[in-house]
Amino acid sequence: MRRSLGVLRGVVFLGIAISFPLSADAGWESITSPTINTLHSVWGSSASDVFAVGKSSTILKYDGSTWSGITVSAGADLNGVWGSSANDVFVVGDSGTIFHYDGTEWSKMHNLNTEDLWSVWGSSASDVFAVGKAGVILHYDGGTWSEMNSNTDRNLWGVWGSSGTDVFVVGDHGTIVGDQGPILHYDGAWFQMSSEAVNRLRAVWGTSASDVFAAGDTGTIFHFNGGAWSKMTSPTSSDLYGLWGGGTNRVYAVGFDGVIVLYNGSAWSEMTSGSTRDLWGVWGSSETDLFAVGESGTILRYIPSPTVLTGSGTSERTDGATLNGTVNPNGHTTTYYFEYGTTTSYGSTTAQKDAGSGTDDISVSADITGLTKDTAYQFRLVATNEKGTTNGANASITTAEEDDKSWCFIGTSAFGF
Repeated sequence: MRRSLGVLRGVVFLGIAISFPLSADAGWESITSPTINTLHSVWGSSASDVFAVGKSSTILKYDGSTWSGITVSAGADLNGVWGSSANDVFVVGDSGTIFHYDGTEWSKMHNLNTEDLWSVWGSSASDVFAVGKAGVILHYDGGTWSEMNSNTDRNLWGVWGSSGTDVFVVGDHGTIVGDQGPILHYDGAWFQMSSEAVNRLRAVWGTSASDVFAAGDTGTIFHFNGGAWSKMTSPTSSDLYGLWGGGTNRVYAVGFDGVIVLYNGSAWSEMTSGSTRDLWGVWGSSETDLFAVGESGTILRYIPSPTVLTGSGTSERTDGATLNGTVNPNGHTTTYYFEYGTTTSYGSTTAQKDAGSGTDDISVSADITGLTKDTAYQFRLVATNEKGTTNGANASITTAEEDDKSWCFIGTSAFGF
């Protein structure tokens, strides 16, 4: 059985697909889910090929527009999902359950171990690790699952590696007060790493062998720099269950009561998810396109709207000006334009232009004409992507009383330009 939720927050209506349209900022929004079963894990090969698994044999697939259910005869809660490609997906669950998807059909894999399995990760289709209850670690070599010696009997909740010979596993702190939580490392053999962790660690993820994060109960977050683990300052005391990142400067952790925290490369901060339901798993196709899944079939998606900064304006003419600003598309195709007028109701707009789909700030500008001399104009920058529209702050500019002219003398004649 998966982790206990502890609190029942609502009435379950079997067979009804529901969504929880709670408000959210910072790009997180609730989307329609075809299940009311709690979802434990999410993984995808792309933004249009995503799998989520959960209680009562639940497997969902997202095709880029809709989530739909997949029927398998598991007879168990499913707790972890990972794949090497769209045609090579592994799912693990209670009582040693392991399923494999080859792009066409799901099949149950042979496994002699019957302990609950809670997480799965691999370096390739023929090098896959699954971890779970009572210290169990299984390895798949492309043909057979076999049990490895973990040197611990504690529950193991998460697994991730930078390669097949650099794998990290995190788990319970055990029953001895003050005993270190197990952070196991595999470099050909499993051994316990030294850390100050005393709380249960539930998730692990990294960008490389020298940049690894682990998160768990009471908001605990640790970081490994290739030499030692150190405790990070956490913005929450809520339990954290899932961890994923799009890079060392964009790491997300999700957990109890809808908590989501973000690491920007220097500090962790809490985001507003718009949900109070426990979130168990998080995964993204990029650092700005993520899914989080959890209690009662909750599915959240993160697509941030563009970041916009209205800049200054320049005017050396009586009838025109240049408007400036900065747009960050935040990883999604974005367009922009300026609104302008003699009041903050504006009334006029520039032509819409393409800002691209990058993740860096880009400088943008637009020339406007047909203005009245010596007149104050209000303007702002506006940008739109698939998430929504962001309006920049208002700014103002005053046209010139007289055109700024440069004079050129040719012989006895003078010409103004």
